[in-house]
Amino acid sequence: APPHPRTQPPTAFAAPVASTRAASHRALGAAMSEKRSSLPGKASGPPPPRPKSKAKAKAKVEPRRPVVQPAVEMKTLRWKRQVQGQHFESGSTIWDEVRDVPLVDIEPHLVEQYSAVPNTARRASTLGERGQRGSVVQVTEIQIIEGAFKRCGKEHALGEMPPASAFRSALLAFDGARLLEAAPAGAKLQDLLSRARDNFLPSPEQLRQLQEMQESNPDLPFGNIEQYMWDISKVPDSHARLDCWMYMHTWEEDLKGVAASLRHFESIVDCFRNASTLPDLLSLILSAGCV
Repeated sequence: APPHPRTQPPTAFAAPVASTRAASHRALGAAMSEKRSSLPGKASGPPPPRPKSKAKAKAKVEPRRPVVQPAVEMKTLRWKRQVQGQHFESGSTIWDEVRDVPLVDIEPHLVEQYSAVPNTARRASTLGERGQRGSVVQVTEIQIIEGAFKRCGKEHALGEMPPASAFRSALLAFDGARLLEAAPAGAKLQDLLSRARDNFLPSPEQLRQLQEMQESNPDLPFGNIEQYMWDISKVPDSHARLDCWMYMHTWEEDLKGVAASLRHFESIVDCFRNASTLPDLLSLILSAGCV
């Protein structure tokens, strides 16, 4: 009798079934691939390469002006360079209307105001020396006050002061009338003393600088501010004299404020001493605190 089908080896019918299933899978994959390629906007095969950019990098534009080498080291100017033809086009900014100023006309002033070397060191070291381009830094006076803004403020204060000789003689005698007589019209004594202390009374370091600069350059005059400082410094104990004079002139005004505060405090003390209701108020506080 033939064996039962369940007892037959599985390979007798598994092989044709597996081959049929693989063929079905291949056919299904091919059909799906064909369907995807037929959809609109979907291209078959690998994606096309990206087109290369046709834009070319702009050629580097060199500045039109030559590099300037000052005779001395200058202070750093924190700015961003803008080159015409690279950062902006000609005819598009106000710079097209700006005229060129010869550097030789402004270089001495720029060196004077914006040099990185202090005035005292620069005037002692660059006097008569030649820069890299053969220019000579001309020094016409001795200055120790640095910066255009600081000098401008002191120049303005100097215009409201009496001559240095008048201030010196008045300081020696503590003579306010003499000082006001030589001062501009409408000046007040307190303002003159404060202005002199804040602007023209040299510190020990400034006085040392003035002395050294005068010894190093005996043929150069002082600047107008430095001359005023030098004249006042010739008064013996000028700092102490000026402080004493300011106190002598202002102590009455200061006393008025102190006296007003003292009177107010005395009235508070009298109120505590003479108030009839204060003991009753304190008794209530004491009772409430002991509860």
